[in-house]
Amino acid sequence: MKYMRRTWPAFALPSVVVVLMLWLPFGFSLHGLLEEWGVLGLFTNTGPVLFVKSQTMLEAHRLRPLTVFPHAIGYLLDRDSFDSWNWILMATLVLKGGAASYLAAIATRSPRWGVFFGVLVLLYPADTMQLSFRSQHINLSLSLLLLGAAVLVRTQYQEAGWARRVLIALGCASMLAAQMMYEVALMIIGLPLFVLWCREGTAATLRELRRNPWPALGWIASAVLYVLYVVVASASGGDSYQQTITNRNSPFTVLYQALPKLFDVGIARALVGGWFDAWGMAAREFRSYLYLFAFGLISSGCILFFPASEQERSGHSVVFASKFRAVFSQMRMAVVGALLLVLGYVPYLFSASHVLISQRTFLFSTLGAALIVTALVMSLAKFSKMLACASVALLLTAGAASQLYQFHHYVALSEDQRKILRAIVENFDPSTQTGKTLLILDHSGRLSHSWMLRDNLDFALTYLYGKSVESPYICLMPTGDWQKLDSIARTGRCIEDSQAWTFRPAEMIAKMPAPAASDIVKPKSQLLQISIDLNGNVAPDSGLALYRRLLETADTPSARRYRNILKPDRPLAALNLFRSAEDESTYRWDFGKWWSLEQPTQGSGWREAEWSQGYLHHDAAAWKSQEKSSLIFNINPSDQLYEVAGTFDLVRNASIRESMRVLVNGDELPIRWATASNFSASIPKDLLRHGTNVLELNSAVDKDYYGLSARLTSIEVRVSPAQH
Repeated sequence: MKYMRRTWPAFALPSVVVVLMLWLPFGFSLHGLLEEWGVLGLFTNTGPVLFVKSQTMLEAHRLRPLTVFPHAIGYLLDRDSFDSWNWILMATLVLKGGAASYLAAIATRSPRWGVFFGVLVLLYPADTMQLSFRSQHINLSLSLLLLGAAVLVRTQYQEAGWARRVLIALGCASMLAAQMMYEVALMIIGLPLFVLWCREGTAATLRELRRNPWPALGWIASAVLYVLYVVVASASGGDSYQQTITNRNSPFTVLYQALPKLFDVGIARALVGGWFDAWGMAAREFRSYLYLFAFGLISSGCILFFPASEQERSGHSVVFASKFRAVFSQMRMAVVGALLLVLGYVPYLFSASHVLISQRTFLFSTLGAALIVTALVMSLAKFSKMLACASVALLLTAGAASQLYQFHHYVALSEDQRKILRAIVENFDPSTQTGKTLLILDHSGRLSHSWMLRDNLDFALTYLYGKSVESPYICLMPTGDWQKLDSIARTGRCIEDSQAWTFRPAEMIAKMPAPAASDIVKPKSQLLQISIDLNGNVAPDSGLALYRRLLETADTPSARRYRNILKPDRPLAALNLFRSAEDESTYRWDFGKWWSLEQPTQGSGWREAEWSQGYLHHDAAAWKSQEKSSLIFNINPSDQLYEVAGTFDLVRNASIRESMRVLVNGDELPIRWATASNFSASIPKDLLRHGTNVLELNSAVDKDYYGLSARLTSIEVRVSPAQH
């Protein structure tokens, strides 16, 4: 144990290596995507929020008062870029991996297995939102919880004195901060006790707690203080976020109804489904495997630099326990892992929407799942060290594939948002074009999705300009779909006449939970129109040439943010790791291949993706929600004959199926139904263009069923099978 106390800072070094290898292919290209823009818009208007209180804009989150603390610190460190946010996320992950390694080294009595666990926690593939600023507070909450637990476990074996008292206070404060940042931390607040039990067993743990109860009292005190805070904070203000997700139903009723999801969603994903997707990503998404294999080998190699047991010194090893004792230790690890997995996932069962996603919902349960995997590999090592070494390398390589692709996914979204925001900022100067509201006519179909600024464009522009910007009107053209969704996620209509634009909400239909809003009429003199063409470009306003030059050179907040955020960012190493759809001779769209990593639909007339649940894999599908629905895609067609082929997993009725029409670039194609769900249509030669094309699916809708018609799972533009 003395060896462990002397070397505990070294446990962060493998995590440093892993984090640097995650960032190397992408640099600091990641920026805000969803709620981050809302937070930055709030900071711009009111200043950074370090602690959420009642009677404020964020009062719904007052039960987690430190929820935007890491974002506020990043904003204070650098108000004009996301560089500080990247550094904070990197430091948070290093802290998470290092603290997890130390705790597992104590639990297993093996620094080597402890480091394996810490690296595995960082690369574990169950969750799909670790590498996003949206989860900055959740990552930091988990890291502070692990840090507090590591400090308290260390003091358990420390001699009495002022140093131990200070460390216990710091550990308690760290665990309290973790809970006040994200309440799920309360569920696994007993982590120090679990670590002691894994290491010592029941009788020895009880003796140790009687000998030195103060560290245990530290984590108990942090939980009590947080519960007292929740009681006090709940007594004032409106409904909290936690109340809204249960629709004010009894928590016990909600939990009872959702309990089966703990097994067929939570546990299945944590132990099996995440790995299934990780191997799928490795097989299907990577263009080159050199960096991935190097990542796996280097991560595995870092583990070998640590001794196999606590007593291994100067090249010799002392067996720390009999095989009999080791078996019981690994059994305790598996039990604790299962308990942590369940406790880390149960809070999400109270929200039906959270059960349908894998973003943030597995960050805490990853601790338990990774501990179970570690116990299994340790058991395997008793039979064959070679098999155990191979398992370590394979697991870490698969985990690296998952995390690298996740990072690539969010960076790609950042780049797409960056292009749109740059086009808008370069053609709208709020200092000279005062009193006007932006009207964006989007012919590219890019602004039709929540991941593509549909709901947060005003916040993003408020931050980028450094002043409040009125919410723009977004119209998808040429259909004129107003991107202001009603209570059942339907778009409205944009109607132009000679003097004004009218923005009309969707009409009232059966089963609509709220009445339709009234029309908004805006004279053209009060609107500034920006038109995005089919390829995503905006014709520059010649009258703003001087303004654009100032964006490149001026030392103002808006100019600095333009250069630091909206200009293309080149990573340190352009490794070109992943396959790209550009220059492909075929096109396939399925709304998302990997659970919760959905692709924003480029087009109009579609709801956002819904995921069907499976034990190993989840499939995405989206409802056709307008009579005219389109998909915009790029293709580099060959000289062969092509066809459109698609699959609906649900069609509301036979009349909708009979009304379905397929058009490519404006030309209607005769549709053939192979089954009630599968259809195809031949594409005449030379109808497809090199570059951007438009595919339309037009049909009636069922006004008695939320205005929906059919749910599409996939569609392809491919070479006609008749030619093969």
